Amino acid sequence: MTVRSKTLGTFNGAAAAGLGSLVYTCPANLTALVKTWSVYSGASGGTQVGFFIVRLSGALSVLSIQNPVAGTIFDSAQEPFWVLEPTEQVRVNSATGLVFVFASVDGAELQGLAP
Repeated sequence: MTVRSKTLGTFNGAAAAGLGSLVYTCPANLTALVKTWSVYSGASGGTQVGFFIVRLSGALSVLSIQNPVAGTIFDSAQEPFWVLEPTEQVRVNSATGLVFVFASVDGAELQGLAP
């Protein structure tokens, strides 16, 4: 079976600390494969930016913690892919509070694999 990737979600704005900002929510009747994610930081210096998944159980799974230098893009092309169950979320946050970021999540949504 061929699985084609597409942009699942994006966030463009000030990434907050803590639970951060929503990038993507897996639809209720689908399972999602998150293949790549990228982030651009508009901070004046390097700042810690994290991608993570909010699981159904409420637990957090960290996808990636990066320190992109202002004006650069981090791309996860060499990272493993992640599986999201229905209603699980990918979020982005900043360790230093409100920092402007552009975040993107790419992958595939599959029907018939949900638990």
